[in-house]
Amino acid sequence: MFAAATKSFVKQVGDGGRLVPVPSLSEADKYQPLSLVVKKKRCFLFPRYKFTSTPFTLKDILLGDREISAVKASFGVVTKHEVEVSTLLKEITTRKINFDHSLIRQSRSSRKAVLCVVMESIRTSRQCSLSVHAGIRGEAMRFHFMDEQNPKGREKAIVFPAHTTIAFSVFELFIYLDGAFDLCVTSVSKGGFEREDTATFALLYRLRNILFERNRRVMDAISRSQLYLEDLFSDYYDKPLSMTDISLKEGTHIRVNLLNHNIPKGPCILCGMGNLKRETVYGCFQCSVDGQKYVRLHAVPCFDIWHKRMK
Repeated sequence: MFAAATKSFVKQVGDGGRLVPVPSLSEADKYQPLSLVVKKKRCFLFPRYKFTSTPFTLKDILLGDREISAVKASFGVVTKHEVEVSTLLKEITTRKINFDHSLIRQSRSSRKAVLCVVMESIRTSRQCSLSVHAGIRGEAMRFHFMDEQNPKGREKAIVFPAHTTIAFSVFELFIYLDGAFDLCVTSVSKGGFEREDTATFALLYRLRNILFERNRRVMDAISRSQLYLEDLFSDYYDKPLSMTDISLKEGTHIRVNLLNHNIPKGPCILCGMGNLKRETVYGCFQCSVDGQKYVRLHAVPCFDIWHKRMK
């Protein structure tokens, strides 16, 4: 009934999902500002998360003995105790997590557990009850603040004392491998532990980007070199030539496929020199260089350029 009462309160408040109802009266005192709770997903069938209280506070898992004081209170029908976020962020800027703490070791070993800090707790300012009313549409639960012990118009009711925590809100913690941690103050950022495989993946991702950038620069250089050669060769052209046009050039000089004569593919004598190895299977048997009875020449445009230079 207590869980139903706190759920009813959170539903009536309509906070947009920020508040979490306290599940048990016996654990109500454990959901105080700066207390630590463990958040776990129930299973894929239940989208909601389960929050489990712990006997520890944020100070307990930090290295050093310096106190953390950043809690303020406001009073009304309910008492609201909350942590001043700006003050807390200043307090924990240089603090680090103690990985030897039992709660840290236990949570770190589970991939589903996320450590959270209670940032706000809602407490009753006076005695409260949850009543079940019968109506035309069936039974309905209503959360009440009582001014007397036995108000009328109620079929069933559960009463719990003043100053009882009935709801709380949390911020998740993201803990890095070096002990530093972030307070996830927005819904976009998610808590958890940095894993070694995550760090390795990030390193590999950075290396991949570096290699990709280097390869891109190399390909750009090759592309620019090829464009330069094409511009250079075009200076020798009188007109564009096709593969059939270049079959017979300069009288007896004939373009041949050297593979048909058991001569392997190799660098073109005209544009295959130096670091840029441009290879071809074509050549000419009527030309010789350095005692070699043939020359390798690309069909277009090297064959034509070579023989124009030979005139």
